[in-house]
Amino acid sequence: MKTLGICFGATSIQYVILQADIEVKSVVTAGRIVHEGNPQKAFIDFIGTVDPFEIDRIAVTGRNFRSSVTLTSLSEAEAVETALAEEFGEGPYPDVVISCGGETQLVYKISPSGNIISAPASL
Repeated sequence: MKTLGICFGATSIQYVILQADIEVKSVVTAGRIVHEGNPQKAFIDFIGTVDPFEIDRIAVTGRNFRSSVTLTSLSEAEAVETALAEEFGEGPYPDVVISCGGETQLVYKISPSGNIISAPASL
């Protein structure tokens, strides 16, 4: 199963295509597109390069732009917790996760069970 993940950022769009079999997950491709203030055009240009018959699922995140598309969407906090679960399994988890974007840097405090336990603090 292939999943396309897209993050709409303030200055760029990041994407990853993951191949997930029963026990193995691998990155097929990943990249970053600077949208120069026009994320809609950048997204349309990018999505035109993706073969829809090769993608089984799409998920989108991004603080400001994710509501601009009619696709499954995750908040940044949900994406962070999901990524932690995938990367660390049952733990141990890091104490903090830092999210560095083009305009915003956030620090999430992480519980021993891998959940965000405090609202992000801006750097």
